[in-house]
Amino acid sequence: MSDLYDEDIVLWSERQGELPRRRAAGELVNEAELYWPHIPEEIESMGRAERDQLISRLAVPLALSRRFAGPRTTRCSLAAF
Repeated sequence: MSDLYDEDIVLWSERQGELPRRRAAGELVNEAELYWPHIPEEIESMGRAERDQLISRLAVPLALSRRFAGPRTTRCSLAAF
């Protein structure tokens, strides 16, 4: 199964995802097909990628809103009253 991980990560991840789903549905599966050394690494990697994508998607609108908000005033002048 490690060879598939190195050759086709997408197919590997589809198969790795399929096995626990089948097991949860009550089907007997060969748990030796699960390649445990890479599973935690891929889950962590996916979480980091999702976080980075969210930050990237939020950064653009925030930057634009600050750009078009105009200059900020740092103090409120009481002399105008």
